[in-house]
Amino acid sequence: MAAVYAATHRNGKRVAIKMLHGELSSNVSIRQRFIDEGYVANRVGHPGAVSVIDDDIAEDGSVFLVMDLLEGETLEGRLRRYGRLRPSEVLLLTIGLLDVLAAAHDKGIVHRDIKPDNIFITREGDVKLLDFGIARLIQPGRARTTQSGATMGTPAFMAPEQARGRWEQLDGRTDLWGVGATMFVQLTGRQVHEADTVNEELLCAMTNPAPSLAKVLPGSHEALVDLVDRALSFEQEDRWANARAMQAAAQAVYLLLEPEEARRSRPVFERTSLTDSASPVTLMTPHAIVSRTFDTLAAAASPARRRTWVLAGAGGALALAIIIGQVIARHDPAPSPVKTTITASQVPTSAEPAVIVSPPLPPPAQPEVAAPADVGESAAAENKSRVEKYRQGKMSPRIVESKAAASNSPKAGGSPGGPTTGPTNLAPPPPVPVPSVDPLDRRR
Repeated sequence: MAAVYAATHRNGKRVAIKMLHGELSSNVSIRQRFIDEGYVANRVGHPGAVSVIDDDIAEDGSVFLVMDLLEGETLEGRLRRYGRLRPSEVLLLTIGLLDVLAAAHDKGIVHRDIKPDNIFITREGDVKLLDFGIARLIQPGRARTTQSGATMGTPAFMAPEQARGRWEQLDGRTDLWGVGATMFVQLTGRQVHEADTVNEELLCAMTNPAPSLAKVLPGSHEALVDLVDRALSFEQEDRWANARAMQAAAQAVYLLLEPEEARRSRPVFERTSLTDSASPVTLMTPHAIVSRTFDTLAAAASPARRRTWVLAGAGGALALAIIIGQVIARHDPAPSPVKTTITASQVPTSAEPAVIVSPPLPPPAQPEVAAPADVGESAAAENKSRVEKYRQGKMSPRIVESKAAASNSPKAGGSPGGPTTGPTNLAPPPPVPVPSVDPLDRRR
């Protein structure tokens, strides 16, 4: 009946413009219905009903309504992308939709056109019910604008009484049949009645009961099958009594199926930029599902499990510290000398400062100096005595060498060329300089 455009109000607010098609604007009754029943949404008094801000007539005579602008996508658009939805997501959307319908039915308003194209999902995951243009306001004494036998609605989502045009029989249970048909499409990917033409769809809606969900989607949970099949009952008396009753049943089924759904992989609905108005807007998974995922993670981290993690971490840190200590010990430098503690009795009493000298290291081993064969016993004993003094650190090697050489000289009774076993081949000590008597030499 109308086309919807995004626009900017004169006060700067972004709004939606719903404009009645030109050929319909010339019809006085349709035009009046569009304006009057367009404001029915304001009487619902629910956030899920899109409110009408203003109305006016364009320059070409077309009537239009100014409405809230929504950001997100319709359920029809989501089904085109995914084909079918998970039962848990279908139940969440249905619970939100039934909440809006319950508020509308309490005000005596029957929507009469429940279908995926009129269900909008915002970016925040809220459910909005669109298009109250053909809604019926049931009030005693109110003139009926719809003629008997006229067809209003979408054949694939019409209840049998609505398809037959029996408007006096329409009530809240008529909308519940549309809710069941919408759930059927989301779960199975096909309509309730399969037909080639719109007229055949309308005929099937008038005469044929809806097939059971268990037959079209084998393996469905019994509670879910009962929820959908009861909403699609051919007779009004067999359906749910009202929207609140069906909403409570949907909540119970959701709580029953959600633990099973939580174990399955969940697709992530990515966000797309809204800078390009032509790009489709996809949504995040409704927050209720996400919150249950975080609840599962929180439950996994129980106090007992946290204590186990702490003990395991402490044990690992201790083992690492031991390994590091062993590595450092292997590469430690030599230990420093031990400091000697001097007691008072060991301190000299003289006025001279006490100097503590570490004991001298033993001299390196040197070969014994033996006397030659032709040296007398006295010379050999003297030479042996020098060697002993050298070993005790009382004589320098040079003195030993010089005296040994002197003992081998002809004056000492030794043989200059005789064989020796001592260090006779060592170089003689350097000559001791004799001070000069020349005064000039002192200045040097």
